[in-house]
Amino acid sequence: MNNKIIVTILIVLLVVIVFTGSYLLLGRTTNTKSSTSPTPLLTSIPTNSQEPTGSTSVLSIPTFTVTIKDDSHNVPPTTTSTTDPYTGKTTTTTIPGFAVDSRNITFTIQNQLLALSYKQTEQPSTYGFYYDIRFEPHYTTTPNNDWTEIYDISLGYSSASTSENTVISFHNDYSPQTGLAFIQGGIDRTFPPDAKVDFQVQAMIGYITSSTNYHSLPFPTTNYTFVGETSGWSPTQTLTIS
Repeated sequence: MNNKIIVTILIVLLVVIVFTGSYLLLGRTTNTKSSTSPTPLLTSIPTNSQEPTGSTSVLSIPTFTVTIKDDSHNVPPTTTSTTDPYTGKTTTTTIPGFAVDSRNITFTIQNQLLALSYKQTEQPSTYGFYYDIRFEPHYTTTPNNDWTEIYDISLGYSSASTSENTVISFHNDYSPQTGLAFIQGGIDRTFPPDAKVDFQVQAMIGYITSSTNYHSLPFPTTNYTFVGETSGWSPTQTLTIS
């Protein structure tokens, strides 16, 4: 009987030891998994993530005014004289004077000092701060879909000045019968008398690149692209042609 009691006690002790060891081992395994679980969460964040385009923009929507001024003037007569080298006779020709009816359309754009202070130290040398201008008939039947940009990208845009305002003027012939002949770059448009024209301005910082396709028929073609950043278009200013 004593031997049976001893064996029973030993078996009970063995069971207690095994149960206790398993419990401790299980506890250590659970803690290890918990401590390593944040790792996949951290590695799931892209290391090359960037801010959305334009979030660090130095450009804002331009503020401007547009005016029209009567710039009509008289051209005085001119007189020229030529001498015939064989006869020695002098011929005098007089071109009579005439009146020029014209108008100046002037844009005064408030410069953005923050953008003007942004310097480009690398090529291309054409890198700079520019303005683009567009217009649309005030009474168009397709609002916001009838805009025409004044500048031809192949000829470049208007550079911003280093003063408080950039002033851009367009000199145009005017007739009380036909209106204002607006000719700029590739644009040849006539605004009739008393026409209302909407204008908007956009700020641009960057440069223009070009690439020529020499295999284009019948002649080579050149494509121009502006590389950089542009602001939104400004609120509309309406001008009456008179």
